[in-house]
Amino acid sequence: MRALGDLVSGVAHELNNPLMASDTILHVIHESLQKTNPNKTRVELVQECNRRMGKIINHLREFSRQTQAKPEPPDIHVSIQNALMIIEQQLLNDNISTIKKLTPNLPRVLGDPNQLEQVFLNLISNARDAMAAQERRRELTIQTDLAGTKDQPEVRITFTDSGRGIPKDVIEKVYEPFFTTKDVKKGMGLGLSICYGIIENHGGRIEVESREREGTTLTIFLPGFQGGKHGKTNSRR
Repeated sequence: MRALGDLVSGVAHELNNPLMASDTILHVIHESLQKTNPNKTRVELVQECNRRMGKIINHLREFSRQTQAKPEPPDIHVSIQNALMIIEQQLLNDNISTIKKLTPNLPRVLGDPNQLEQVFLNLISNARDAMAAQERRRELTIQTDLAGTKDQPEVRITFTDSGRGIPKDVIEKVYEPFFTTKDVKKGMGLGLSICYGIIENHGGRIEVESREREGTTLTIFLPGFQGGKHGKTNSRR
């Protein structure tokens, strides 16, 4: 994970330099154009794209700095939104629609937001791979709600895709290291194994349900943090 963090940090740095040069040139071009010139609007569109790239690059740099777990009570919805920010364009490129059903005012969870984001990013990526090649509808639903009991609340996060599903005879193996149902060169099968370990270290669990040619639902349960106030979040679709 440390080597991966160094790689991400290096890539983010290399991307940031040409992006800054592009921003400077675009600013000069924008200021030289008359307000009535239609190219002014086109330049503004490219500038907005650059701002989005800059936001992602800055987040990747923050993402790569974490090498050890730092428990804190994060807003689970922020980690979900950050993961989507990184992979959202890839979902759009594959014509995958994302439906978010985020319940507001959920309890916080005690954990490392960076590690949780890694889990969410991996699950979203897996869902994308499961749907990318199919002709029928491609839909990813991310839902959060409250589970457990009043004395022991749990935050439940579900990722449901409309992909090819997992065969019954192998579904029990999905958490095993190096096991994968993906095509050759599409993955090594370490993702879910690492996710399982991270969630287990957070005192939670992952459950999987799947039907071939119908889709897969992965559900994460995390214990609610009872040492502070409930986090306030906004639900957006």
